[in-house]
Amino acid sequence: PLCAIPGVSNVHDLHIWSLGSGKTLAGAGKNALSVHLSQEPESPQSPTCAILHRAQEVLRTNFGIDHATIQIEQCSGVDCPEAEKDCGSSLHTSHSFTRSRKTEGKTSV
Repeated sequence: PLCAIPGVSNVHDLHIWSLGSGKTLAGAGKNALSVHLSQEPESPQSPTCAILHRAQEVLRTNFGIDHATIQIEQCSGVDCPEAEKDCGSSLHTSHSFTRSRKTEGKTSV
């Protein structure tokens, strides 16, 4: 589902974990996630903010994940050739990113 978001060219470094199993623990039974999304060159059809909000919606609706840290990378073919491949075809781990911003109390890149 994250690969299907317009403007996303690659999904990698996805990690998910449980926040707790005890009934007295705040957030018990919930999952958290962190992920890197490589963005196609920015265009009016796929601005970074729209990708971030759509990714949060996909994770909440499809997987019940309300707490996600999403890093959006903007790479060029020279800086990040693996990220330019079709979504899901790469397992690369090195990349460059250009900026970060704070959105609704959550930091995103």
